[in-house]
Order: sequence, then structure tokens, then C-alpha cells
Amino acid sequence: TDDDPWLGAKEPLINVVAYESFGCPFSKENQADLKRMLSTFGGIVRFTTKDFPTEDLHPGALDAHLAAACANEQGRYWQYHDVLYDKQGVFTRDDLKSWAKELGMNMTDFEKCLDTDKYNQEIKQDYAMGVQAGVIGTYGGGSQL
Repeated sequence: TDDDPWLGAKEPLINVVAYESFGCPFSKENQADLKRMLSTFGGIVRFTTKDFPTEDLHPGALDAHLAAACANEQGRYWQYHDVLYDKQGVFTRDDLKSWAKELGMNMTDFEKCLDTDKYNQEIKQDYAMGVQAGVIGTYGGGSQL
């Protein structure tokens, strides 16, 4: 998980790794619980997110994950992450670029990254690792933190 986006403790006692899909309404629903967990336990917990785009169920999810990886290059992953969940739906490349622009990203770099599918292999590796670990989808656990 060294190259995956994370929040929380630098040297955690507990690591939480979540396979998320920006297209999944259940992943979106879990964001409030994750923020509450980090607010309460951020000093001892590290939350790491891994890509699990459910493209077959949610068109454009893979493109959303590609765009988030491009935002990460500019240190804007978590801001973009929140925008993707806020605007969840069918993600078009034009929408993804528009939202990056609204966040003030360097559009030349962002568009080059997205248009070349720069992180496609990395995202597919995360997905394959999830499947190998037994992940069959993304869902809401209904946890109460």
C-alpha cells in the first residue's frame, strides 16, 4: 500500500485498507463513517484506499479512478476523491476534466495523465489484488463508529 493514498497516522497501530469504487453508492455511503473514524482515531489508525472500479455496474468508474490517480500526482487526491463521491453518477471524461479545473489543477498535466490512461495498469493491479484477497465487490457495511 506504499503508493496508495492514505490518511491518518504516519506510524499507525491499526491499518484499515478499503477497496473502493467511485461509482458505487455503498462506497459513497461509507465516506461519512470513514471520516468519523479518522476524526476519532486518526492518531492511531491509517486509512488506505485501493482501487476497485466496478465498471460493469457503474459506467465510467474506471475513468474516475484514472482521474483520481492523476489528481494524486498533483497532491489533490483527497479533494478530488470527495468531488467524485459528491458528483457520483456516470462519469464522462469531460466532467472529470471540468472538476479538476474547478479544483485549480494544472490542466496540461492532468489531461495528459488522463488521456494516456497513465495509471490503468496500477488500477488493474489493485483490482486483481482485491479479487485475489477475496473482494467480490464494494458494499456498505453499515458500521457505527
